[in-house]
Amino acid sequence: NGDKTERLEPVLVKFFEGLCAKLAFPLGPVITPNYLSDNGALVIKNHPEFACYRDIGFYLKLFLNPQTDYLPQTQQSSWRQRDAELNFAWDSERKMFKVKGYQGMFLNCRPRLKRGEMPPTHRFTPLASPSEYTKPYFAETEDDVLHMWDLPDFGSLDVGNAKALGQHDAELLLSYLTVPYMRVPLVLSFFSQQDRIHSLQSAKLQGVFDGVLFEPSHFLASQHSAAEIADVPTSEPHLLATAHGLLLNELVHSPQVVREAVVRLAKQAVDLDTGHVKASTSTVILYVIRLCARIDSYVSLLISLAEGTHETTRLEQCRGLHGAQVKRVLPELKAFRTELRSVLHGPLQTVLGGWYKKLVK
Repeated sequence: NGDKTERLEPVLVKFFEGLCAKLAFPLGPVITPNYLSDNGALVIKNHPEFACYRDIGFYLKLFLNPQTDYLPQTQQSSWRQRDAELNFAWDSERKMFKVKGYQGMFLNCRPRLKRGEMPPTHRFTPLASPSEYTKPYFAETEDDVLHMWDLPDFGSLDVGNAKALGQHDAELLLSYLTVPYMRVPLVLSFFSQQDRIHSLQSAKLQGVFDGVLFEPSHFLASQHSAAEIADVPTSEPHLLATAHGLLLNELVHSPQVVREAVVRLAKQAVDLDTGHVKASTSTVILYVIRLCARIDSYVSLLISLAEGTHETTRLEQCRGLHGAQVKRVLPELKAFRTELRSVLHGPLQTVLGGWYKKLVK
């Protein structure tokens, strides 16, 4: 668990104890750490796949380190395949592991900070975070947004140098982003009403929309899966989370809201077509097509799980997707997919076909 500590953790010791007990390998404070770091030790010698899993796990944590100073620099043109090999060493004096690679470079999975320095929080910025758009100010609650004098306009549109969003709409959108657990229906309704589909010419707003829908947000741990929220506002914010992401959660518990907004957006995109691929609205149409196709895949996943036709998993294996509820909304999900595909494979496909014919002339 290199993103938290470089020391030998109890859970890893327990793993080695169970493995060594079956194989009659020795254990001890000097021997056990070497099972992780020494490729010639008994564990890796008899189970070489362990080294592969160890390195994969380390690289996963390394690439999520928000402090990129400790990542191998891609500008270095002399890297070879063998440079990516990881070398684990156990420091018996400091009781910690050290990992080297890329011609002796120390690799760390967590930030190294000076005293008083604020740690970076994300390797990849969450596009659905309101603070990402209010820098240098921090926006965590609706009050933070309401007390800002100047709100972002999210860029300009192609027509008349108009701003993507006015101050009122920007305030609404940012306020919705401060409530992650409720953001999907709120933001879907926001963009599908009052002709706001035109604002999706802005690449930044497309990023916001994608982040709202497809970033999973907070993860609900298994030990809290049966817990219920007892007060509002809740004293247990960790319960405002899901096991499989916000969009699947919304489709399982309230598909009608998502259906109405997404189908409305798809039909509005059809109306934006001017017959010219280089029109200012073409970027909006293409974006909405991609959006609808991605949502179709989410809906199709739930349908296949409910019907038992999924190729690799079963509904009862998916913690957080309550089987009875998924089967209850199955007719609604089927109707949603049918209606969405009637627009995707009908008018929107006709729009793309018309553009293609003009481009190949």
